[in-house]
Parts: sequence; C-alpha cells; structure tokens
Amino acid sequence: MSMNEENENIYLDLKKKPLESERKEIRQKRKKTILMVVLCVLIFLTGFGIGFFLPRTPNSINYSFTSVLQEIEYILQNRYLYSDQSDEFVAELEDKALKGMTTFEDDPYTYYMSEEELNSFYSGINQSFVGIGIQYTKVSEAALVTKVFFDSPGERAGLKEGDMIIEIDGVSLADKNADEIKELALGEEGSEVRLTVLRDTQTIIIPVIRGTVDYTVLCDQVDDYLYLVIESFGSNTGKEIMNYLDHYSNIKKIIIDVRDNGGGFQSSVSEVCGLFIGNNEVYLQQQDNSGNMFSDLTKCSKTYSFDKIVVLVNQNTASAAEVFAICMKEKCDTATIVGTTTYGKGVIQNTTMLSNGGSLKFTDYYWYSPNGISIHKTGVEPDITVENDEVWTLLYEEMADDETFVKEDVSDVVRLCEKCLKFLGYPVEHTNGYFDESFETIINEYKNKQGMEEDGVLTKDIYEAILSSAVYEMSANESLDAQLVKAKELMK
Repeated sequence: MSMNEENENIYLDLKKKPLESERKEIRQKRKKTILMVVLCVLIFLTGFGIGFFLPRTPNSINYSFTSVLQEIEYILQNRYLYSDQSDEFVAELEDKALKGMTTFEDDPYTYYMSEEELNSFYSGINQSFVGIGIQYTKVSEAALVTKVFFDSPGERAGLKEGDMIIEIDGVSLADKNADEIKELALGEEGSEVRLTVLRDTQTIIIPVIRGTVDYTVLCDQVDDYLYLVIESFGSNTGKEIMNYLDHYSNIKKIIIDVRDNGGGFQSSVSEVCGLFIGNNEVYLQQQDNSGNMFSDLTKCSKTYSFDKIVVLVNQNTASAAEVFAICMKEKCDTATIVGTTTYGKGVIQNTTMLSNGGSLKFTDYYWYSPNGISIHKTGVEPDITVENDEVWTLLYEEMADDETFVKEDVSDVVRLCEKCLKFLGYPVEHTNGYFDESFETIINEYKNKQGMEEDGVLTKDIYEAILSSAVYEMSANESLDAQLVKAKELMK
C-alpha cells in the first residue's frame, strides 16, 4: 500500500476529506517518513546483531474508536492469546470494565453488580433462600458453622454451632470458596443434602431436607422480658417484628440485639424505628452531593410502648443497624445502648438498574442522626461499654493438611489456639503465639479429653477441633457473652 492510499483509508474511516492545509501537512509528514525509512535501513544494517534482543514495537491498529475502552476491547478480542479460552469472553471483558469503572479506593460501597449478584445481594438482606439454614465461615478445608437458625432445616437435622462441614453430597470443600459452598448447600425445596461433619474429632453424616429459610428476626420470651434479634433490615422485617410484639403484647421489657447486623433497606429501618418512637417522627437526616439537607420520617402502622429497652451493638453493627441504634439512643427515653462502638458507616447507597440486567449500587447521601450527628467513620458510642472476649471477633487462620506445630514454634495458628483454649477455661499463660512448655501441657490435656495420644503436637485436626469447641461454647453458654449478661442485668 502506498503512503497516499494509506492516508486516504484513514480519512475514509474518519468520514472526512482533507483540507488543502492538511494536504500540505501530509506532504511534509511524507518527507519526514521517507527520511525515517532511510535511517531505519541504516540502523538495521548496522544493528542487525542486537535487533533480536529488543522488544518489538507494538503494531498500531488502523481503525477508529470512540474511546480507549473500545480500542482495548478490539485488541483483546482479536489479538489476545487466551481470548478463545472462554465462550463468553466479550461478556467477561464488559463485566471487568464495569467493575473497574465503579471501584473507588475511598468508597467500598459503590460497585457494579451483575443480575445474578444483585439477586444474591437482595436475598442476603432478606435472609430468604431454599437451603439448610446456617451461617458459616471457611476455615482451612471446611465450613465452620457459626450459627444454626431457629427452626431451620439444619436445626431440625441436628446441626450445631461449631460443627465443621468437610463434604456436601460427597464433594470435598477443601478447594471451595464461600460462594461455591453456598451453591452446594442450596437446592430445590424438599430435596436431601448429605453433610459430612467433623464434630470434635468424630466424623458423622447428617442428612438435611432443604427447606425455605425466610426470616430476618428471632424472638423469644425470657422471664419477664423479650429477647429480639434482628439479623438484617429486610423488606419484611417490620412485619416480622410486629407479629412477635403482638404475640407477646403483655411484655413491657425488651432486649433488641443488632450485633453483627450489617444493615439493609432504608424503608425497613424507617418502619422498625417507628414501631418504638412513633409514626411521622424524624429518624434520619440526609445530605445530597449539593449539600441539601432533608429529614426522613418514620412510616409504620402501629407503635409499641416498653418500660425498658436495651439495644445491643458491637463493632460489626453497621449502616441501617446504626441508624436504628442512634435513633433509639436519641429519641427513645427508655432505651439504653450496650456493647462496643459500632462500625461507622454514615452514607446511604442507591441501586439503579442497567440495560444489561445488572445494576449500579452507588453512594448517594450522607446520613445524620435525628439530632444532626454524623457517625461516618466514628460509629455510635454505646451508653454502657461492655467488651466481649476477643475470641468473638477473631479472624481464623489457614492451616495446611501436613502442617504441624511443636514446642519452640511461633505462629498465628498457635496464637489463635491459645486464645480459644483460654476462652474455654484452660490455664493458658500467654497468647503471643509462642509454643512453650506450658502450652504443650495444655495441648496434651486437650488431646487426652479427646481420647488421643498426648504427643505435644498441634495438628490440623486438633486446631479445627479447638476452633469448633470455642464457637460451640460461644453459642451454647450465654454466661460467656458479657454484653448479653449486662443487658439481662438491666432487665432486672
């Protein structure tokens, strides 16, 4: 192709005929190009020997694009070495681009969600699914059960907090992430799923009949007060609470537990706040990106009166749950906030549907308490601060199958075992992760109780058994929950 033909093709692509001034510029560029060609030939002849060791200059693409994103997509589709390894390569590119465009370092709450992710997001808030009714965390090669929901398929089958699920229908969970484990557990209502469970050091098979798990609230009467747990603020949370409060209409004292509640829908927290402070009351103020302030009012069909209310919070109480906590603190004279400072999420997100079926969840407003206080990045301070044992909030460490720890070793795994065993009542002298002689004695004592050889070795199965014991004890022994103990004292 001649230089003139190449220029004509470029302008034809641009749908533009060159002006006379531009044609002069082209001729000047052509002279420069000829000179460059001559120089390149000279360089080639003198530098042939090193040419093979220099990176090749990228080939230019002689097409027009309206954006760099289109240009990159074209190159990856047509030139990328691995583009044929996926049947949905173009869709994957678009998904990656959308996720990248909506990722901000200072705002983790704004992001793009595919249609599937959006449905999962809403199901998580509404606590509605067909499955076995448990919460779990991935630990090493198993799913550690941290909560079994009341009257759920899992509870009816005999699952307990602290159980380690190692297989689902014969499929090992060793290389599965949390989402993959969820997919294995979910299924059609009425179908059976067989769980291989490690309980202490015993392996048992527990068959579970899947069922609908659809609730965000748990409530029960204890002595002369109610204990109400709000898991999240879903679309039916207000109605669920009303059903309980109507059922126990003669009870005038209540503990409301929003610990580990990550939030939910604004319409829901509006209704729930109204149940306790009244209808058409300010429960929240908002500020948009122009600085405009406006108040939101509660919307509820009924209000309940209590002589004494305790709201339990912790560092994982966030978003809508923080709105509820500070609203109760400021506008309910009979309420006392107990626990630790909350997470500190003082912004509100909106979700907009997109043409591809996905959605954009983006930060839309700052929110303030009824008295105009922002809790963003500071949290809600409790009226009475009560710390629980740090085992309640520890992050679990991974341990390989063939990994072991013995005297003189130092490890985060050892540190976590020290903390858990101390929590379980063993005479642990320190929790710094150092495996000394005193810790060896405790490991042997624990192994003896499990009917195992007292060899002073911390193996993976013993590590998981210790974690399992700690989680079970947390759920079964309420006396270890200092925050709940304090709330019960206030009820008296």
